[in-house]
Amino acid sequence: MDSLPSKFSITAPGKVILHGDHSVVYGHLAMAASLDLKTKIEFTSLDSASSNPQFVHFIMPKVELNLSLSLSEMNRILSLTDGDSWDVNSPQDVNFDKLLDSLETFMAGQPSFQSLGVQQQQALKCCLFLMTAIFNHPQKSMLPTLQPFRLNVTSELPVGGGAGSSASFCVSLAACFVLIASFRAESAKEFYLNDEKKELISHWAFLGERITHGNPSGLDNSVCTFGSLIAFRRPNSMEKIPLHKGVRVLLVDTKVSRNTKTLVERVARLKQRHETIVNTIMKAMDGLSSEAKTLIKQLDEAKVNESKDSITDLFSRLEEVWSINHSLLQSLGVSHPSLERIIQIARDHNLSGKLTGAGGGGFAIILVPDNSDLASVKKNLINNGFDVRDVELGGPGVQLHLS
Repeated sequence: MDSLPSKFSITAPGKVILHGDHSVVYGHLAMAASLDLKTKIEFTSLDSASSNPQFVHFIMPKVELNLSLSLSEMNRILSLTDGDSWDVNSPQDVNFDKLLDSLETFMAGQPSFQSLGVQQQQALKCCLFLMTAIFNHPQKSMLPTLQPFRLNVTSELPVGGGAGSSASFCVSLAACFVLIASFRAESAKEFYLNDEKKELISHWAFLGERITHGNPSGLDNSVCTFGSLIAFRRPNSMEKIPLHKGVRVLLVDTKVSRNTKTLVERVARLKQRHETIVNTIMKAMDGLSSEAKTLIKQLDEAKVNESKDSITDLFSRLEEVWSINHSLLQSLGVSHPSLERIIQIARDHNLSGKLTGAGGGGFAIILVPDNSDLASVKKNLINNGFDVRDVELGGPGVQLHLS
């Protein structure tokens, strides 16, 4: 391939926490899986015949952002890294605080940014930070001249509900910019995604997540990059578990907003007041994560082998693990009446569910057998005011699509 593709797209999945909600903060095992709701980025190079040939266009309908920046503005932003020595292959060398401060100072002084809302500014800040950092090179003469392009970002993921929308967004952006920067730097001129590039993308996406969350664990960006199932324990133990068959769930939106930081602090206060009891609950949750990991792997193998008796037994045991896990989270005070209503509706239909993530609202997940008719439970949930999506967990991570 002699030149950069004039048009390509990147998709990255969302994620759900299966086990380890809250206990992961205290060093216990967590399990997370990719979600087949995705963020999509479409990159299009613009030639001189386009309507605005000297502009870069950022289109993000999810946050109602449609902004065009001139090439001169973009080059001023890219020059914020002048004198810095990292390149696309060394995200660990980025001076994060310095670059973020420089970018925020620049944005604060530009009228085109001042009129944007909080979500719009946050999304654009992540985008510009990652582009500026990834496109850097210690030898500025090695960098090609910036050409006009359009970046269109769409997403099936709800914002702020705990389904990994920010991580999916950061992974998509990082993949787009890493592919472009790597293509320009490599003599072979190949445009592809492999495991090595995915590792790089995950590291860059983690920096984007730091802008949104301050001190992320690294779990979300890993799941959205690699897909499938991830077992994670702080500070840096991570195991990628490939799945041949997906896990079917109902993702149920309570439509109740919650503050993750407040809920984490609530558990911390409870732990401070009743340390022995809460530690015992956390240890039990660690055991549930470990048991779920084993069961999901065995269930996946049974599905591949089409062993119906094994599938039935393993699925039943996994349902019990989900129910126990939810009860333990409830005992920590992080459930919500809307979540309890969803879990009860699931039980009324002989299904098991649990809250996912911080709790206090957000999402619940209901484990459902493959090929089962869910019309009745869906109708019941919708009649109770909840949004319901029939989704599959454990699918592929970030992907490149060439037009």
